Amino acid sequence: NIRENNIVNENRLEEIANIVLSNYPNEWLLPLEILEITTNEALKDKISHYLLGLVKKQPQLNNLIIEGIEMVTERIAP
Repeated sequence: NIRENNIVNENRLEEIANIVLSNYPNEWLLPLEILEITTNEALKDKISHYLLGLVKKQPQLNNLIIEGIEMVTERIAP
């Protein structure tokens, strides 16, 4: 909904991220989506750290997560 309406509420994104990171330890797609749309640098760092930790715990997700992070950072970079 946030993406489709192009209305980014950073506080709400942080709430959602905190819920997902705390309660869904294997979730990677939603954090990646949040990483793509947030402008909050601290939240970006937190999510990136989480995702890289997830890769260490679940190496089979390596390509999906690393390529996702690369795609997101390419879109963000000027």
